Amino acid sequence: MGNEKQTKISVRWPITIISDQGTLEAESRNITLRGIFVNSPKELRGISRIFQMIVHSPKKKSVLIRAKLAWANCDEKRQSRALSGGSFFFLKVAKDDQDVLKELISDHQLE
Repeated sequence: MGNEKQTKISVRWPITIISDQGTLEAESRNITLRGIFVNSPKELRGISRIFQMIVHSPKKKSVLIRAKLAWANCDEKRQSRALSGGSFFFLKVAKDDQDVLKELISDHQLE
């Protein structure tokens, strides 16, 4: 994923986080080729720091990513918010999945 310009797109795509604690359904808020910000109805801080993530696009294409939780906005004020947010960076994306992710980001920019 080199040093190319990182385009961030704002999208609400379903995300499945697979950790040793089980699966967690979330939703993207923005995504680049290197990371993603998601919202989840469940606490993000308690999940494993490194895990698998599946990004489900509206075009029926899915991308499998090995990711790491960079931070989560979990604090005492959480009760007043319906969602927990967190930022993740991608550790490993297979070449085929990189190509799909690039295509999805590019296609979204054209919409």
